[in-house]
Amino acid sequence: MKRVMTVLKTLSFVGALALISGCTDNDVKTGKEMATKAPQYLIATDIADIEQQARRFSQAYIDNDLDALVAIYAQDGVIGPPGSGFKSGTDLRSFWERDSSIVVTKHKTIPVEIIVEGNLAYDWGRYEGAAGPVGSPAAFSGKYLIVWRRGEDGIWRMVQDMWNPGPE
Repeated sequence: MKRVMTVLKTLSFVGALALISGCTDNDVKTGKEMATKAPQYLIATDIADIEQQARRFSQAYIDNDLDALVAIYAQDGVIGPPGSGFKSGTDLRSFWERDSSIVVTKHKTIPVEIIVEGNLAYDWGRYEGAAGPVGSPAAFSGKYLIVWRRGEDGIWRMVQDMWNPGPE
């Protein structure tokens, strides 16, 4: 009986704490829900990793390092460039190929929001850069939407990448 009373007191104490903290029935999570919801510090780490991958992509694009650029895409990655159909696999690689008469002198993404949900994330915002013939690159800008997936190796890679030029 003493043990039952101790359990009841403990449950009452936990319930009182929930009321004091403003917790409602809608805030109560099951064990499964709690296990799938990552702590904020992990989400912040994921966002930082995604931002780092985006910087690597931009640098690979500027450097014309096709291997590094394509490695940022997942094996099943798909791009949706403006004015073109979807591309994946070897088409994805050939899309990014450029000859030495074209240079990219600047490229960066400016995320408006990065949302992480488990091993998937989406990232949308603006991009800007400069590219064109050697000696006369022109500025460009637009908007993008990228879906990222964390691989079994823990690395975030682009699964879907769409962009188009135009107003922000």
